[in-house]
This record gives sequence, C-alpha cells and structure tokens, in this order.
Amino acid sequence: IFKERFKRIIELESELYDCTPTFVEYTGPSFPVANNETIVEVGRNALKREFGEDSLVEPPVGLGSESFATLAAFYPSAFVRVGSRNEERGITSGAHQPTFDLDEDALAYGVAAHVAFALEYLASDAQVSFSPFPGNEDDFLQETGRFVPPRHDGLPSAAPKD
Repeated sequence: IFKERFKRIIELESELYDCTPTFVEYTGPSFPVANNETIVEVGRNALKREFGEDSLVEPPVGLGSESFATLAAFYPSAFVRVGSRNEERGITSGAHQPTFDLDEDALAYGVAAHVAFALEYLASDAQVSFSPFPGNEDDFLQETGRFVPPRHDGLPSAAPKD
C-alpha cells in the first residue's frame, strides 16, 4: 500500500508542477552493513586511546540503507560514524534532515580518528578472518545492480570466478 500511495503522491505533485516523474525500481538484494569484528576491535582500541573511553557511542540499529555495504561485502570493514552534534551551537539535527548542519570543528576529529585507526592497524598483529562475496565484480553487479569500486593497492579486487 505504501509504495502505491507514495507513487500516486509523486504523480500528483508532478502534475501540479507540469513535469513527468520517472520511476526506477531497485530490485536486487540489499546487503546489510556487516562490520568485521577484528577490524571493529582494532578501531575501538585506537579510538579509546586517542579520545578516551567516553568517546565511543553505539548508535541504535536502524533500517536505513548504506552503500558502504557493497564494500563490506568484498573487504573486511567497519562502518564508523563521526558525530558532529554541538548543542551549544544549535547543531542538533541528524543527517538527511533539512535542518542538518555540520559543526566543522568535528572534521579534525574525524581525520584524527582515521589516522589513529590506520596506525593502530599497522602496529597490530590482527589476524582478520573474512569471507568475501563469492564472485567477482561482474557477478556482484549482475546480482545486485551495484558497482564495486576497484582496489588501488595492487591486490585483486574480488575473488576470481571458479
């Protein structure tokens, strides 16, 4: 019912503004963002050391989609959000809201977090266990309709076909 009504609202609004909507329906599966536990632990250690124990907050689980899931299907990953909320400045809206604003002072923390994460990983002896999507980029594109970005580190981008 929701899809039918939503489509009808778009059609009526388009008619009001004398335009014609085009609907493209995504029909492939949507992969969940699957964090690799070893990578997550390396990141947690780095962020705790860099910013303190109180800096880490587990966000509530949601049903939003995230294209990062495509990368996580091929490479061991951890999806991390850098908060930029600043109540003193009135910056309190979440992303994808018309009132969203970014406290630009938070950007430096985001860079520091990424650098700390990378240094922690390079200094660790973490043994990452991971099973990537069983196919190559063409298989993934055919199954999901999503492009897989190429690697730039000289390693194969995905598992070769058998």
